[in-house]
This record gives sequence, structure tokens and C-alpha cells, in this order.
Amino acid sequence: MPKQRLSIRRYNFHEEKSHQFYSIAEQVFNYGSPWTEDQYEETLARDMLVFFVAEIDNRLIGYIGGQLLFSEGEIYILAVSEDFQKQRVAYHLLERFKEECEEQGIRTIFLEVRKSNQVAQRFYEKNLFKEISVRKNYYNKPVEDALIMRYIMRKKEGRE
Repeated sequence: MPKQRLSIRRYNFHEEKSHQFYSIAEQVFNYGSPWTEDQYEETLARDMLVFFVAEIDNRLIGYIGGQLLFSEGEIYILAVSEDFQKQRVAYHLLERFKEECEEQGIRTIFLEVRKSNQVAQRFYEKNLFKEISVRKNYYNKPVEDALIMRYIMRKKEGRE
């Protein structure tokens, strides 16, 4: 994948791409999309949430989204179309989310991941997230524990 074609940008909550978000999630999550298409529509319309999209030639291929509140951020979802996995798209989305956190003064980022999702856990661990807790029976369809992971923002040189 030539890097010049990949673009990461902030999602505008006025865009109406909930169906595309849902389609990617339905394709890539082991148990289908964690949200319904209506939930995507409602979530993406909330301007207080932060979503970034990855596109190639204006085609949505992945996204990351969550909330930034006071000094903490939370990643709600990260998904990349199967055709573009293992090409560092998720890494670039995560880095862009971290940059936004840095700009907003966020110090810690949290997320939940299914206990059985070893691929996601390894990805987050490679990106310096650490498991800090377990939420029993957090997920349904099927019922499963969630691992809570945390990333602590690094201080940049010259920043106190």
C-alpha cells in the first residue's frame, strides 16, 4: 500500500457514513459488529466524541473513535477493513488518536478488549498499553470478560 494514498483525518459528525462504519465492524469483529447500525448513527452524530477515519482514494477503510474528558481518553472502537489489515492502518489511526489526546492535555487513555481477542491485545501491548483490570461478563453475544488496558502519555522533551 503506497503511503501517499493513505489519509487519516478527523471524521465530521455531519457526514453520514454510519452504514460504512457498521459494514467494516460487521466484517472484522469475530462476533459481528459490537454496535447496531442505529447505534453507529447515534454515536457518530455526537459531536463531543472524537473519530478519525482512514481512507484510500476517498474510500473508508478504517476508523478509531472515543471520548476525551478532562485528563482521560477512552477508545471505544478501532476497526480496519480486512483488505487493509497488516498494513499499519490501525497503527496510524491509533497514533492520530494519541496526537489528539496530546493536543487536548489528556494524560491517560483507556480501552476494553475481549479477553479472547489475542490479536488486539498484542497490538495494544506493542503500542505500550498495559492490562490493568478485568471487567467480568462485560461483553454479550457471547458473554465474555473484558480486559481493561491503559496507556500513559509520554512527556515530550521540554514539556513539564
